[in-house]
Amino acid sequence: MFNKMALDDFLINEYINHYLYINEQYSYESKYFYKEQYNDRFYLLYSKRYDPNRMDDREYNFEGYYDCIDKVLYNCKYDVDRILRESKIVKISFFGELSNKMENDIEKIMNDYCIENKDVLRKESKDEFDNQSEYYFDGYKDNVNRRFVANEIENYVDLPSFSARNKYEDEFKTRDKLIYNDYLNDSVDVILKITKWMQNDEKIRKEMGMAILKNDYQNDYLKEILENKDNKYDGLYLNRKILSSIKDIEAVNLNITINYYGNTLTFKYPKNTLVNDLERCEKNSDMYAKSYDIVKDFLEKYKESSGNWRNHSFDFEKISSITYGKNVLYEVEIINEKTNEEIEMEEIEI
Repeated sequence: MFNKMALDDFLINEYINHYLYINEQYSYESKYFYKEQYNDRFYLLYSKRYDPNRMDDREYNFEGYYDCIDKVLYNCKYDVDRILRESKIVKISFFGELSNKMENDIEKIMNDYCIENKDVLRKESKDEFDNQSEYYFDGYKDNVNRRFVANEIENYVDLPSFSARNKYEDEFKTRDKLIYNDYLNDSVDVILKITKWMQNDEKIRKEMGMAILKNDYQNDYLKEILENKDNKYDGLYLNRKILSSIKDIEAVNLNITINYYGNTLTFKYPKNTLVNDLERCEKNSDMYAKSYDIVKDFLEKYKESSGNWRNHSFDFEKISSITYGKNVLYEVEIINEKTNEEIEMEEIEI
């Protein structure tokens, strides 16, 4: 047996700085370890390969940050992780986990700050928000459309969490790792220091104000969708209904029946293509495949189109049913307007 558990004894021993780890099963994994005290909390751990048959000048490689108070080794390499994996004394972690915990703490405080200071933050950002190009406002609406169709929102768009992580990490130099030392020593003080800086930074305040105004705009737009005056948003409701009926079905192809003025065609169609077009809030769908030619021929014959744009796409409002196997997933009652000609092509594979 090799001394797999001895490394943790070395780490917790404040009187020993050097340690030779011998792996009796795989000798090439034997290592010299050296730990250097950085401050009252952290030691810096280094290692270099040990070869009993060779005396050379190999340099030590950095292996991680050892927290002697909490007995945690942060950001260690794979070889050390494997040695300590079964340790009941020393835990393995990463500074990234501390970063995520810090971000969660910061988000809670900043979200509360946004809510409590909405009016002031709105006022500070209103001119910049109003002067945006239509491109941005169209994007805000498109986001609501997609989330509504995907059934992710009902009657309110929540204000998104605010952290500005990239900004405070740059300001407080998290690359130097000292912020984690401070956070472990006094997490409350560090979080308050960061959030107070964020609340007073002009650029971050503008971002918070813009986020609040965007949220206001999206909720006003969602209200229009919910009211659906003059059936303006019927297309979104239709996409939502069709998507809800098929999205949880595990299938490659679905059987779609379309009806144009009493003339029907049933064909197989890829579920993923249909789902993607529904989620993008398209009004119709098509595809490039030889087997789709029968659908094109049908649409050329029966679809009324004023131009060439998407005249080979079948319209969602013309879908009369969608089935999978013997299961009817979606169905509407169609009133024939012209003829009663029916074309059944159930064996078409797309």
